[in-house]
Amino acid sequence: MKKALLLVMSVVLGSVLFGCQSSESEKEAAMQNITGTIAYRERVALPDNAVVTVSLQDVSLMDVAADVISTTQFETNGAQ
Repeated sequence: MKKALLLVMSVVLGSVLFGCQSSESEKEAAMQNITGTIAYRERVALPDNAVVTVSLQDVSLMDVAADVISTTQFETNGAQ
């Protein structure tokens, strides 16, 4: 009787632990992409070596400095 109970408990525990394992597809599903366009309102052409900085910030809390989630920079290479 003890062997049967031990076997059943081992199978149940193994199933629970296997179900808790995270897979790579779940991690990839958590990654999100944000796309968009950048507008420059001035009526002056940008220099060829202009650099654009884009920051994603968490501004959900009031009266607290925004947390920077991600920042990226790229050169415009003369594109307007």
